[in-house]
Amino acid sequence: MTAAVPPSNRWLFGPVPDLLLGCGLLSALLFVAFAFVDGDVPARQAPVVFPLVVLLLSYPHYGATILRVYERREDRQNYFLFSVWATVAVAAFFVLGVYSTLVASVMVTVYLTWSPWHYTGQNYGLAVMFLRRRGVEIGPREKRFVYASFILSYVLTALVMHGGTESVDYALSSPSGGDIHFTAIGIPAPVEAVLFPLALLAYLGATAAAVVLLLRRGSVRDLAPAGMLMLTQALWFSLPMLARHFEITTGLVPIDWDFRFYFFTWIAAGHAVQYLWVTSYYARAEGRAHGPLRFYGKTLLGGTLLFVPPVILFGPGGLGSVSLDAGLALLVSAGVNIHHFILDGAIWKLRSGRIANILIRNTRPEPVADGPGSQTAMGWGSKALWATAALALAIHGYTMWQERVALVAAAQESDLVRMSEILDQLAWVSRDHERIRSIVAAAWLEQEQLPEALREFERSVALRPTVAGYSAIAQLHERLGRPALGIPAYESALALEPDRLGILHRLGAAWVRQQRPARAIPYLERAVALDPEHEPSRRTLTVAREMQARPQAATPTP
Repeated sequence: MTAAVPPSNRWLFGPVPDLLLGCGLLSALLFVAFAFVDGDVPARQAPVVFPLVVLLLSYPHYGATILRVYERREDRQNYFLFSVWATVAVAAFFVLGVYSTLVASVMVTVYLTWSPWHYTGQNYGLAVMFLRRRGVEIGPREKRFVYASFILSYVLTALVMHGGTESVDYALSSPSGGDIHFTAIGIPAPVEAVLFPLALLAYLGATAAAVVLLLRRGSVRDLAPAGMLMLTQALWFSLPMLARHFEITTGLVPIDWDFRFYFFTWIAAGHAVQYLWVTSYYARAEGRAHGPLRFYGKTLLGGTLLFVPPVILFGPGGLGSVSLDAGLALLVSAGVNIHHFILDGAIWKLRSGRIANILIRNTRPEPVADGPGSQTAMGWGSKALWATAALALAIHGYTMWQERVALVAAAQESDLVRMSEILDQLAWVSRDHERIRSIVAAAWLEQEQLPEALREFERSVALRPTVAGYSAIAQLHERLGRPALGIPAYESALALEPDRLGILHRLGAAWVRQQRPARAIPYLERAVALDPEHEPSRRTLTVAREMQARPQAATPTP
């Protein structure tokens, strides 16, 4: 049942790179390696590892899509609906998300729900590509079971993500007091308890049927790449979701939910490697790669262009007010990924004649020429765009060094002055960090360096308003002998949490010290209403009422 296929057609680059990079064998080896390490591995890992993985693998994989769609005029025209109108729509929603927590949360939910579907679709497409490329004749029945195996793996993932009443915790507070967060649909637990086992049985049945039917069509050697991709899908999604749903604690980093966010970075890296592997082959077949290093460099620049400028333009130092810690990074990632998913769904279809000829039939089209009138020639606009991308890459490299190396070294040496200087520099490109500002402020406070602590707390709440930050500012003003300046900070804290008992009491007491009982009494009365047994509020309320009853306090206050 297997057609004779020339050896050169069976692989893209050869058995070793194809199995390791394209079929997920390298990812599976990482899975096994992490299964034999203890749970402290995230803490022992150097802070620069994940940012480097993202920069060197994830960014280029987004850039490869940008090259595929936008580099040639012909492709821009063929995919005009997606390259222009879909792009404009995603960009518009992103801008709205900068100013609307609701829109941002919807985008994040769409992104995180769509992401495993995107990974699943890539695994399935590559499996079919290898089967057809190796001459395995798969009929409609075999194809349906293979497809069902991958789809049901995604169904298991979606049920875990959206099941029950527990939302996956991606929540990040925004300056407006809302949250940019993933919102689970909230499938009722009893319904999920029925649906998940049914989907699991269907997944196991479809996978077993696919394997049995395919073995009738080809040898184990012919089916190995597709089988490896089915295993990759199981390791990335099915197995961890199974452990999560049934609350199975294994202590294994690749499976346990407690380590899901940590290990998923490596899954994302595996997906990016797959994508770069197949897109580099396609670009080379079209005559557009001009060498692997040049192709990789262009994809790196293209991906960086998607992530760095939006942060600078729409961060606190630009047109927006949402900082990285307050959700801007997550929103940018949502926008870039949704755009990536839309474009990928349009450009990678094996039923397309050109794509099938290259990825399945291994026939080479006429190479694309670079000349003054060609569709790939660089004009001033293209040169300016590449120059901007190069600048963005330089900025990203600088900020990554400052954040992950210089700032870490300064923290280890307890050099608070240096930490503050680094954060001030990062603020120029909207990469200041509220959380680190708060840590520096607390350290200054321990050293009784009150002005320095006050400065850092003020920088912190400017990036991401918090009750703790405003309360610290108000109390520092009191300790510095200027309590009146702390009152606005208490009021800002109450704007975030109107029923915070401690803040109500301290704000009321601050107005009493300012001889303004009429301003103090409403806050103190609310504090007592919240907790009638709170003795400090009761005493201060009594003092305020006595003060108001005295003649000198009877004059109306503005």
